[in-house]
Amino acid sequence: SSAQLQVISGLDDTSQRISSGYNDLAAIVVRLGYANSNHMLGGLRFQGVAVPFHVKVLSANLELDRSYHQAAGAVNLTVRGVALDNAPNFQTLAPLALPTTAASSAWSVANSAPLGWTSSPDLAAIVQEVVDRPNWQANAALAFLLRSETSNSGYFDAVSYEGNPTSAARLRISYALCQAADIDCSCQVAINDVQAVAAHWGLTSADPGWNRLYDLAPNGVVDAADVIAAASAWGQTGCP
Repeated sequence: SSAQLQVISGLDDTSQRISSGYNDLAAIVVRLGYANSNHMLGGLRFQGVAVPFHVKVLSANLELDRSYHQAAGAVNLTVRGVALDNAPNFQTLAPLALPTTAASSAWSVANSAPLGWTSSPDLAAIVQEVVDRPNWQANAALAFLLRSETSNSGYFDAVSYEGNPTSAARLRISYALCQAADIDCSCQVAINDVQAVAAHWGLTSADPGWNRLYDLAPNGVVDAADVIAAASAWGQTGCP
């Protein structure tokens, strides 16, 4: 399965100056790197991400339409996801105020690369961390933050929604659905999956640390019915 998305609002892409905090929501470009004596923190938000809970993310890439590369060399970025179940737009919370994923990816954009659409390295681990959140729901919003590395001395521009909606940032995600009892999404139900359910025995939906992943016979509590469901699926293979 796959999802292909694009920024669809001027409040869903921005560049924020890390030192001054200025959040440039209205710009016709998303400026990334070092500019105006500030390292920049870019934000890209995608609405309606139709990726369900409990999937194996196979690949994920951002695509930016680079319109200008000022830096004499490469612009180096660290990409992280916003660690929220449904990321708000950047007017509600500016990039610097948002919590980030533990997973990250380095993205180096060379000045020799042709202008136009430029694809990021694989961001599957970042997307996986977000959609694994216990309260993630399909069609929520997912956002990325692109932070300038301190080694940067220049920047590049990518077209924003305000600059041209058809050239706004894109996101492509490829994923496989996992069987309910395949807790670790390995495409095979094994003893470790049964043990994972059993390890959460007694947790209820009101408890800290609750995760519906382990409630295989959904009733708001991890109990014998869930362990039996996992054991009954033992040996099943495949990611449907």
